[in-house]
Amino acid sequence: MRWSVSGGSGATRVPCHDGPVRFQVEHRFAASLGAIVDLLADPAFYLDLDLPDLGRPEVLDSRVEDTRAVVRLRYTLAGSLDASAVSLIGRDHLSWTQELEVDRTAGSGVFRFEADADPRHLHGQGSFGLEGGAVGTLLRFDGEFTVAVPGLGRLVERAVLPRLLHLLEVEAQAADDQLRRLV
Repeated sequence: MRWSVSGGSGATRVPCHDGPVRFQVEHRFAASLGAIVDLLADPAFYLDLDLPDLGRPEVLDSRVEDTRAVVRLRYTLAGSLDASAVSLIGRDHLSWTQELEVDRTAGSGVFRFEADADPRHLHGQGSFGLEGGAVGTLLRFDGEFTVAVPGLGRLVERAVLPRLLHLLEVEAQAADDQLRRLV
């Protein structure tokens, strides 16, 4: 898996928030583009997903409309948060809703996520595309992540983003494992 992060020069800027942190994640699968599209659109895949520090997701919605599939999930951080995090989000737990919309014909889509407590302060979005090739399929996520908390947003984004990227890496590995079992 390859990933990169960009956005502002963080340490030298004084404004409370200068826009989202952008990220790109790539993963190469040995499976076909069609198999990956089917897996991404299957809510059962997410129900068996073991991600570090998270409980199993709750499927809030799953539907197929023509060539478009939508999977909407709720994730909850397992364990407790430290006092500074509780003061920022106003709760002793963190949960968020994630929506993945897959265009099954184009092999692309969009994703969105937002905190359940206050989506204005913690949210992200982006797009993804699949490129099939002779030796497998490349999945590329291009996204942005925002913590809109004056004075702390950029610092929290930079602290949380590596964990978010790690979760995407673990999810991609789980998808790889699932696809291998199906072959």
